[in-house]
Amino acid sequence: MFDKVIDGLRCRAIYHHGMGHICGYIEIPKGTGYHESINSPKDCKWEMHGGASYFAVNGFPPENDEDGTHVIGFDCMHLEDAPHPSSCVAKEFGEMIEEGRQFRDLDYVWGECERVVKQINRME
Repeated sequence: MFDKVIDGLRCRAIYHHGMGHICGYIEIPKGTGYHESINSPKDCKWEMHGGASYFAVNGFPPENDEDGTHVIGFDCMHLEDAPHPSSCVAKEFGEMIEEGRQFRDLDYVWGECERVVKQINRME
């Protein structure tokens, strides 16, 4: 688990060892104009890798702050993505993984978090 503040918003990246992919999360602080309008990933209008696939109230997984902060997230395990080569999935099904798929590393995830943060900040 890695944390980073990007343009004033807390972001988190979590590597899922078994599946071999990284998920990115962006905190949406309570009190922002759009905070109350997001209640699920489908409510999220910001562009991010594969679209929003995670939503939570009360902060980042796994600790959940219970402060009413919303978190929106995305995963990097879509058809165009590949698991990390050392993951259980890659070891077990490596030959079945289609050529051309790409592992999205931590730098990529931080870049996507930054892209989402910029979209959020433009709405302020």
